[in-house]
Amino acid sequence: MANINEQILNLKSTVFGSDDFSKAYSLRLPLDLTAHVEAIAEVSSKSRNVILIDILKLGLTCFTDHLDDVERAEIGEAYHQAKQELMIEMMENK
Repeated sequence: MANINEQILNLKSTVFGSDDFSKAYSLRLPLDLTAHVEAIAEVSSKSRNVILIDILKLGLTCFTDHLDDVERAEIGEAYHQAKQELMIEMMENK
């Protein structure tokens, strides 16, 4: 069920150009990381937000690929629980 709701939210976001289906985070980056993000954004002509999302996805993939089965299962359970809670929160706020 959550998968259908997620797909609907993603489609609505795509169709209507809304960013209502993402969660805003604020973070402080060290100067060196900031310079990397700025350089990649300039060369690629993509926004810093897109660059950071892509880098974070890549980093999470690499991280989880290096976990053992028990760690991966633990992180997976926590991920699914957090995602379900966020989806419920978003649906309630619509």
